[in-house]
Amino acid sequence: IDGGTMLAEAYLAMDPPKTAEARQALAAVGRILVSRPSKVGKAKLDIMLGHVSMAEDNPGAALANWYGVGLTQADSPELAALVREAIELSLEEAQRQIQAGNANRWNLVIELTDQYLNNFPMATNANEMRTLNVRAIGLAPEE
Repeated sequence: IDGGTMLAEAYLAMDPPKTAEARQALAAVGRILVSRPSKVGKAKLDIMLGHVSMAEDNPGAALANWYGVGLTQADSPELAALVREAIELSLEEAQRQIQAGNANRWNLVIELTDQYLNNFPMATNANEMRTLNVRAIGLAPEE
């Protein structure tokens, strides 16, 4: 699994990024996960798929991949690190979309910061997440 995700990362680092090849490498990872399911492996796959989607200029798809990982129950230190990374990536993209005029993303920020604080209440950036959460609650449009 790690080999496939590292290969995909290498393809994305090329100039220009070789996204089709990266997706092929990740498809192989997906086939492995079918026969040997792993929450950590699935999280790594989805985070990398998000990066491929960003390279393909499809931030909505990237956000969907990262969001899914961000909602995973972090039941091991390795998975917790991946959940944290996915939430942080999701929050960065959601805030970019808000700056571009998509106010509906504030609701996503609320959900992600809640999830972050539930999983990592003692994190060094927990106060920053609380502040962002309160700001998002104040700025989110009524649904």
